[in-house]
Amino acid sequence: SLAGLSHLIAVSGLHISMLFGALYPLTGKRRFLSLLLGAPVLLGYAAVAGFTPSAFRAAIMGILILLATALNREYDPPTALGFSALVLLAANPLAIASVSFQLSFAAVGGIFLFSSRIQRWCEKRLNAAKGPGFTKRLLRLCIATVSITLGAGAATTPLVAYYFGHISLLSPLTNFLCFWVVTVLFYLSALSGLLGLLWLPLGKILGWTAAWGVRFILWIARKAAAFPLCAVYTDSVYVVVWLAAAYGLFFLLLLWRKRPGFFLSLASVALCVALLASWAEPLTDEMRVTVLDVGQGQCVLLQRGRHTLVVDCGGSDPEDSGEQAARRLLSMGIRRVDAVVFTHLDTDHAGGGAQLLSRIGADRVIVPAGEDPERVSAIEAAQGTGELLRLNRDLKMDFSGGQVRIFGTGSDNGGNEGCLAVLFTVGECDTLILGDMNMAQERTLIQRVDLPDAEILVVSHHGSKYGTAPELLKEISPETAVISVGSNSYGHTSGETVERLEFFGCQVYRTDQQGTILIRR
Repeated sequence: SLAGLSHLIAVSGLHISMLFGALYPLTGKRRFLSLLLGAPVLLGYAAVAGFTPSAFRAAIMGILILLATALNREYDPPTALGFSALVLLAANPLAIASVSFQLSFAAVGGIFLFSSRIQRWCEKRLNAAKGPGFTKRLLRLCIATVSITLGAGAATTPLVAYYFGHISLLSPLTNFLCFWVVTVLFYLSALSGLLGLLWLPLGKILGWTAAWGVRFILWIARKAAAFPLCAVYTDSVYVVVWLAAAYGLFFLLLLWRKRPGFFLSLASVALCVALLASWAEPLTDEMRVTVLDVGQGQCVLLQRGRHTLVVDCGGSDPEDSGEQAARRLLSMGIRRVDAVVFTHLDTDHAGGGAQLLSRIGADRVIVPAGEDPERVSAIEAAQGTGELLRLNRDLKMDFSGGQVRIFGTGSDNGGNEGCLAVLFTVGECDTLILGDMNMAQERTLIQRVDLPDAEILVVSHHGSKYGTAPELLKEISPETAVISVGSNSYGHTSGETVERLEFFGCQVYRTDQQGTILIRR
């Protein structure tokens, strides 16, 4: 996805077109035979793919090509695209809300609108009409590949940014490198399956050959995704503004049709400014506390300058919570954090940890000592380099002029009973995070530790009525209380808890009502 290759390997209209490209020559270009053979095969392939909007759209357009050829009628691509949309929406009007529907039709529409223009411009600038026959054909093939990628990308980039939160900057390059491999791989794999039915060793030989294509694509994807500027993220408002400005320049270019190099340079400079602003803005604050809206779960980012601590990472969709935290950090230019602390390893607090650690490096990962070894191993496997610390005692860490204190329970139990608490202090501002502690654990904590008055409290157990003891609130007198909670069947957040917080003078914020909450000082 980050490398911009997911659309190539997804079962989609691209593969229908590859299948169509193989069937038509096999029939000797006999018009009616092509129709009789091709229509069932195209529909059958779309059925195997589950009649996804992109596959069904491509199958309908392929059948229209066969019909037009058989009846000696002109085939008009925009009309065919519109007709396929009509068929899909007649069958299911709600399909228009599908991401697959929107991306598929936008991609094909972008190819129809822009690719031929881009191709003509490139061929003119590169003198593609000159040179030896083979060189000329190869150059025109390369230009066509890039033009199709850019045409489709021009129409789909806003949708990808909206739905998936990132824009792949290397997509034109990776598509250029991998498009031909996917085409060859499609035919080799299909042939391997067919010949394997006749004689298994021959199918295995072709399958072994095709596997090198798979390895090449994965290698390109890994290398591209590891590049720091492989993608930019819409978590940054500056990137969103840049994207809007870039499309404004793009439409001006379509109207003016002159000096495309100037517009491209201007968009590139604007991107550099947007990225610098995204990376520099956190440095203007003394400290930041970000409670991400991960649904029913918790993920908190603590920042002081370029130093970052992540506390918990889990939510309603565990993997998405990890991806959301990673995108947030990467949008600020942060590719490695000082530490990731898991208060405990329940899914709603640590389910996204592996995904986060696969995208973001961490100098230290801290988990409670009594947690299930299998869960700890999963975190350790994703961690890569860095220290893994199993903690059942208190720990103090300096933090770029601030301080982080982690309070262990001294228990060898896992889950809520062994839950850690985190105190983040910068100057006169204290932030206390309690994980899933209940009232008894909170009372034990305030008896054992001299806690300061807390300006920010991340409320325990998503606002459960069994947490946030009155004694705790009296002891720390929090000014702001943040509850990380989403749709759930547990009764979180409890009205009792909210009343208790308001009684002690807290300003209460909830992620299920306000979304991601950012506190800056």
